[in-house]
Amino acid sequence: AMPEARLAREAELCYATVAAVTDYDVWHESEADVSVDVVVGHLRANVEAAGDLLRAVCAAGLPDRSCGCDDALRGAIMTDPRLIPDDLRQRLELIAGRYLTTGDEAGE
Repeated sequence: AMPEARLAREAELCYATVAAVTDYDVWHESEADVSVDVVVGHLRANVEAAGDLLRAVCAAGLPDRSCGCDDALRGAIMTDPRLIPDDLRQRLELIAGRYLTTGDEAGE
């Protein structure tokens, strides 16, 4: 989940991973050898549980953010915005635009 977590952070999004186990055969000594039927059965149950979780989160709504995700990029861009070419600034606008203002935009 590392690429997703890093991309979410760069986009200043809160991020959580939901992981689901399909079998224990590789490490849990008291479990029997795995079979395709067991894995598929657990996979189906996991899909149903994930759907239940998603429906519950959607119904409850998201809580107010109390984390630092909403301005995670504030100190990440060290280049003086005046030195960033306009074409690059335009490409970064969606994610980092609020940190790339030079003061010229406000008529300064």
